[in-house]
Amino acid sequence: MFTEELFSFILIAMSYLQVHCRSECPRRVVVCSLCGEGVPWADVKKHKDDHCALREVECTHRGCSKQLPLAELKKHMQFDCRKRLVYCLQG
Repeated sequence: MFTEELFSFILIAMSYLQVHCRSECPRRVVVCSLCGEGVPWADVKKHKDDHCALREVECTHRGCSKQLPLAELKKHMQFDCRKRLVYCLQG
């Protein structure tokens, strides 16, 4: 049977758990400020540095140092980059 003291303790513990889950737990899910994807708080830096499709990267063609989101890099390198390799249509 619950005593008033035990009930109060349980309420405090549940309240602390809510605070912990909302603002202290390193595994809580937060939204990436770049792509909007849900990411565990402890992994946000790694996500932004290594995995986020909208992180800024530099074109790897020699002479082009354009910074653009990773999700746009392939299109840029294939079609838009002024330093991409193109074949002469006249032979």
